[in-house]
Amino acid sequence: MIKKETTQTIAQPEAEELYRQGISHILNENGKKRHDADFASAIPYLQQAAELGHVEAQATLGSCYANGYGVACNYEQAHHWFAKAAEQGNAKAQYGLGLCYQRGDAVECDYAQATHWFRKSAEQDFTPAKVCLALHYAMGRGIEQDHVQAFHWAQQAAEEGHPLAQCFLGMRYKKGQGVERDLEKAIYWYTKAAEQGDSSAQCDLALCYEEGEGVERNIERAIHWYTKAAEQGDTSAQFSLGYFYEYGDGIEPDGERAIYWYTKAAERGDSSAQFSLASAYEQGEIVAQDIEKAIYWYTKASEQGDEDAKIALKSLLEE
Repeated sequence: MIKKETTQTIAQPEAEELYRQGISHILNENGKKRHDADFASAIPYLQQAAELGHVEAQATLGSCYANGYGVACNYEQAHHWFAKAAEQGNAKAQYGLGLCYQRGDAVECDYAQATHWFRKSAEQDFTPAKVCLALHYAMGRGIEQDHVQAFHWAQQAAEEGHPLAQCFLGMRYKKGQGVERDLEKAIYWYTKAAEQGDSSAQCDLALCYEEGEGVERNIERAIHWYTKAAEQGDTSAQFSLGYFYEYGDGIEPDGERAIYWYTKAAERGDSSAQFSLASAYEQGEIVAQDIEKAIYWYTKASEQGDEDAKIALKSLLEE
């Protein structure tokens, strides 16, 4: 969503009026995105205002070109306008420019430049930039790896409600990276992120409930969060559900559901699910035996380097 910026704009009255007309097609009087936002109608006004030096127009135009809002996606134009606005101190544009350098959009991938612009934006309290800066510190991208700084920036973003940052904090507290290990706080932040729909947090939280780590073991809650993540396409969660339903660990076994989730994960390339699905078709206990499908899925898992699948496939083909 495009938000109004607080950066002061020094521009001609004409530019301000053009920007006002353009942004009115996107945002309502409260600065929220209109339900009938018309980016295509906004572009001509924003383009003119941007060319006259209006910083918010430049930043907004950069976002439109970067995301294909009302105009064909054009990373060269996105970079051009982000750079114009970023140099004038616009936090949103600084973040956008950082993404250009991080992804290599219209410029050579340059993590140092990305980190530079993420920092500029984060220091102006732009939450998404804080998340990116935290990740760069955590991975040592364009800057010396520093888990303490990674935690610092992620904590700010997490407290501002960013789900990725909340999940990141959960992982940091669980591992004790950049902060003293605290499983109770890990659960707290995982839950915050999971409740906002972050599939990684949902899967990690499910694992905590499954293993009783930082919280009392509760298979029902584990299944709940694995299902939430699985429904969003998380293959690890899909495989875990398949396993639970096949073997009935804390729940009633359900072969049909096991096959359903194994298949979902296998089709998305999860080698463990491919092996389990092949084994199920070979054994014919929770699903009708189908050697052809068993060979197919063992082959898929083998192609990803699964040694057990290679052995099973060889044995099956030699029979």
